[in-house]
Amino acid sequence: MELEEFKNISINLIESSKAAYLTTIDNDGFPITRAMFNLRNKEQFPEFIETYKEQENKFTIFISTNTSSSKLTHIKKNPKISVYYCDPDDFKGATYKLDYPKTAVLILPSGKVICTGAINMEEVEKSIRRLTEKIMKIGINVNTNPTIETQNIVASTDIKKELDLSFISKSLLLKNVNYEPDQFPGLIYIMDEIGVIVLVFSSGKIISTGAKSFEDASKAIEMMKEKLSSFGIL
Repeated sequence: MELEEFKNISINLIESSKAAYLTTIDNDGFPITRAMFNLRNKEQFPEFIETYKEQENKFTIFISTNTSSSKLTHIKKNPKISVYYCDPDDFKGATYKLDYPKTAVLILPSGKVICTGAINMEEVEKSIRRLTEKIMKIGINVNTNPTIETQNIVASTDIKKELDLSFISKSLLLKNVNYEPDQFPGLIYIMDEIGVIVLVFSSGKIISTGAKSFEDASKAIEMMKEKLSSFGIL
């Protein structure tokens, strides 16, 4: 699928979804997702059509909430949020949250489960084991020793230094580098050789995502730090 086609499909979903799903991190470190009014829905909110047309970034999103809402408290404390849209006719699932380890498991009708938030494989295995035990207790037989595949490992570091992302993007001179501050505040560097995406932020924080092994996740960050050193930044 070409990038432009993907963007058009995404915009159509955003403009037709009945709700926008906002996820914030609560005071205990757990992700909380709630349905919000989707102000991009043209049928529900036709009065906002012109407002969105005026935005340079087609993916601009406005969300309305009460000033005393816990969502604002969460965002002020931890600005890492996500907003997603879906067609409920195509997607159904349930989320099971664990206190220890602090993980969340998405349960799909097909029987597939997705564990997020774990910091190592031991926590993943423990989370899946606790979930299967709960399901067995309500009389549903499931595989108690499922095959676990690692799909995405996220690693991060902070070099404690302000970075000029515009300078870095020009210095890298690579087609797999993308820096468009109007759309995303970080520099995106796609490392095809190890299949990892590295995000670099002006604050000095570096995040690698997409790795399927801890070695590749760490290697991606080290490779990025080496490149920064070659530019005389570190």
